Amino acid sequence: MRKIKPSIYLTTDELAERVRDRDAEAAAMPEGAAKQAFLMQTGSLRTYLDMKLWIESPGLRSGN
Repeated sequence: MRKIKPSIYLTTDELAERVRDRDAEAAAMPEGAAKQAFLMQTGSLRTYLDMKLWIESPGLRSGN
């Protein structure tokens, strides 16, 4: 069984890959409550990725 790293320890590239994988997985799911819950979790992961990208942006680095 593959161990999945908690999201907090993933790099932005790893997070982006996970979001893409989840989007593809959701596209294959039948419509219903399970798909909606899955999409909500993916949306939260996407928001975390966006925040992490913003925090790492060059404009926020001190000394500029």
